[in-house]
Amino acid sequence: MATVPLSGTNIRFISGVPFSNDYKHTRWFDNQTQQTTYFNNKFVVHEMLKANFQRIEGRTFVSVNKSIDKL
Repeated sequence: MATVPLSGTNIRFISGVPFSNDYKHTRWFDNQTQQTTYFNNKFVVHEMLKANFQRIEGRTFVSVNKSIDKL
């Protein structure tokens, strides 16, 4: 199970990523460098530096300082 950092996390919301939660468009990368390059070349809609996660009733959340309409 992944461990979610509770502070100091940088978050980027990007557009133009053709993935969905049904995994029909899953993209596989040969290495982490290719994966990082792919996502770094996407348009950044919003970025948060040093974001803090919160645990509420066993789930992890982050408060985003942008309206959902903008995202």
